[in-house]
Amino acid sequence: MDFIAYYSKDKKWSYVVTIPDLVIGLVPNQNFYSLATTLGIYLSLWKEVHGEGAECPFPGTEQVWKALSNDSSSDMIARQTIHVTLSSETPKGAIYNVADSKTPSSYVEKWPILCSYFGLKATAPRPEPIDIRQFITDNFETWSKAEDKYGLQKGHAQNEKALFLSEHLLMTKFDFDRHFDMSKVYSTGFTEERDTATAWYSVFDRMRKAKIIP
Repeated sequence: MDFIAYYSKDKKWSYVVTIPDLVIGLVPNQNFYSLATTLGIYLSLWKEVHGEGAECPFPGTEQVWKALSNDSSSDMIARQTIHVTLSSETPKGAIYNVADSKTPSSYVEKWPILCSYFGLKATAPRPEPIDIRQFITDNFETWSKAEDKYGLQKGHAQNEKALFLSEHLLMTKFDFDRHFDMSKVYSTGFTEERDTATAWYSVFDRMRKAKIIP
């Protein structure tokens, strides 16, 4: 960012910097750094293993379950970035936090909403976190059968080329409040906010349309 500030100093063009937290979006290729993709597969598999209406504990720690943050859906990041970019009142090099809502939330509120999409009943985390990757590995035969049953793409649940760290870190180490001050971007005249269902369900809908999950 220092380089861009220096390089653009005498240029006619301008730039802005937008800073999201956890990006909620669809990655259509075989990517394992998208939590929405991982949870979409995980919750779909949990349903295949345990059945419709099964209880589904939050897989992370209690501290992660309660930590406050602002989700940043890819759609909202784009809309807020376009808004401030096109505004004639945006100063060169302005920095904005970008997220779906002014109000932070935790998985205490979000987990029931995510589970509901898959017909599951959300419950609190267990004393020991559930290893998402180990659950997928242990039940991969069930997932392979689901791929054939529902005509899903293959290679999204597991891939030997990937380093599976992001889901473990996000579920066990992001155990602190990290919510944003969203006042700056909303002071520019941007008014739209999106709730958890709107942000996450749009990704799950796209995953279903792309035949990544049933």
